[in-house]
Amino acid sequence: MLRARQTADIIAGVLGTEVSDYDGILNEGTPCIHHPGGVDIDSGSKLSRLLQDAPRLEAAFNKFVHRKTNLKKAEQEVKKKSKEAEKIDEAFTGTGKNKDEDSKDSNGSGGEDGEKKKKKTQEVVHEYEVVVCHMNVIRYFVCRALQLPPEAWLRFRGDNCGLTEIIVYDEGRVSLGRFADQGHLTIEETTFH
Repeated sequence: MLRARQTADIIAGVLGTEVSDYDGILNEGTPCIHHPGGVDIDSGSKLSRLLQDAPRLEAAFNKFVHRKTNLKKAEQEVKKKSKEAEKIDEAFTGTGKNKDEDSKDSNGSGGEDGEKKKKKTQEVVHEYEVVVCHMNVIRYFVCRALQLPPEAWLRFRGDNCGLTEIIVYDEGRVSLGRFADQGHLTIEETTFH
C-alpha cells in the first residue's frame, strides 16, 4: 500500500540500499476473526474480504517469517560467510599472511593471532530482513511466530512507524525482541491510524 511503500523507500535510502520488492501479499487486511468481539460478517463484502485476506496473510507469514530448516546447510553458510569476511578484511587492511604465518606467532607456536582467527571463524553471521507493512499484518505475524492463537491479533496495539523485531533462531526457537517500539520518534511524531 502507498504509505508502506513510501516508508520502505525512506528506510532503503537511509540504509543505502534499494527496496527488493513491493509485495502485495503484505497489504493490510483482516487476518482472521478476532476474539473476543469478532467481526460483523453479515455483509457479503466483509466475509468476502476475510476469505481473501486470511490465506494471503498466512502465505505472507510463511514467506517472511521463516527459519533455516537444514542446520548442516546453515553451518556451512556461516563458515562460507566467515571466510568471505576474512578475505575482505585482509584485502581492506592489507594484513594478509601466508598460511604458515597464520598458525604461528613469532615464537613458532600457535599464539594470539591463531586464537583470534579461530574465534573469527566461529562467529555467527546474523541475517536481517526489514519488512515494511501495516499493523494488522504485524500483529498477525507476532501471534503466529509466538504460537499464540491468531484470533488474539487485535489485543496488540501499535502506533505508526513502530519497530517490531521477531528473532527466529536456526533451531526454530522464536522470541519477540521488540513490539511497536517508537524510541526513534518524538512525542509529536507519534501518530495512530
